Amino acid sequence: MLNIFYPVEVFVVNGKKYTRSAWVVNGYGKYFNKVNFYANIFYVNNIDTNKFQEIDSNIALINFFDKGIDFKSFIKNIGYYKNKIKKINDDELFFILYPYKFIGFLLGLILRNKKLIIRVVSDPIQQFTIHGNKFQRFIRKLLKPFVYIIYEGISRFIFQDNLIFYTANITTNKKNHINQIEIISCSNFNEDKALINNKITKKISFVGGEINRKGLNVLLKALNHTNHNVELNIIGMDKLQRKENIKLAQNLNIKFHGKIYKRDVFYKKLAQSDILVMPSFGEKQGKTQLEAMSVGVVPICADGGGTYRTIDNYYNGLLFKQLDWKALAKNIDMLYNKPELYEDLKQNALEYIQELSLEKQVKKMSKTINNFYNL
Repeated sequence: MLNIFYPVEVFVVNGKKYTRSAWVVNGYGKYFNKVNFYANIFYVNNIDTNKFQEIDSNIALINFFDKGIDFKSFIKNIGYYKNKIKKINDDELFFILYPYKFIGFLLGLILRNKKLIIRVVSDPIQQFTIHGNKFQRFIRKLLKPFVYIIYEGISRFIFQDNLIFYTANITTNKKNHINQIEIISCSNFNEDKALINNKITKKISFVGGEINRKGLNVLLKALNHTNHNVELNIIGMDKLQRKENIKLAQNLNIKFHGKIYKRDVFYKKLAQSDILVMPSFGEKQGKTQLEAMSVGVVPICADGGGTYRTIDNYYNGLLFKQLDWKALAKNIDMLYNKPELYEDLKQNALEYIQELSLEKQVKKMSKTINNFYNL
């Protein structure tokens, strides 16, 4: 039996269960006799199915985080949660996301002596340094070595016997390949070949918001210095709010599409572009560039974090030094100036993405879990 602890909201409507990214939980249901999904449950009259997906009926839903899914609520009620965990059979499997709103860290400590599977979903050190104003970020950078030591200790000693799945560069103990398994963090990729556009549209896509690490300002600077008049489509925002970005966007052709939750609508919009630019730095690996490949859109990504694990430069996309807007501008011009290069990257990316799928990654993880714990 697999017990999945996700501090997320699940909504029940007329007996049907919905949450974001339900396909991940559903995937494990194919490889284990029973899956218990521990979440924060709400009973409602209706749900926006564009934002949420249905959980398979064979997944057992348990209202575990009933005191709230924020860190403060978990700390306040940690004794309550410990008692709930004690009632679960020790011979069962426990699956957590780590770190996830810091609750995953505490769950890991509580469950470390059990048959624990840890899915590392973000780089805690990178997350620590990118938030706050300039002064706060400066202080955080000074504290970064101490934070690194803490998480190094967590990875090497506290969780040394647990099974860990990680993506690219987001685990600190990179020399451990005994119980740390690298996977590709996949989405439900596009399978509709009719969406693949064979004509150049002079459109470029960006997916995300204005937080620092997404690097939107880098893209805007680059577009102000390219030799091609392109249309920038921003998915995930309704308008610019930062003064710097507003100023940079004055002479650019930009269209906003807001957040798109429905996968088929997202892929249809993404497929209308020639290029996806992902200028973000510190990405654990990124998924948007893979989603772009699946609709025949060539990705240009900053060479930061773990993005290089899925982008082979000049094979299935292009890389540029992170924050280097001049190099990004050159890459954009190069793709429009060299249609043969563009087409080759596009076809190679389409071939590459065929080897990746959420189902294959879940299968790999599930079989590894079963073999690791001799089930």
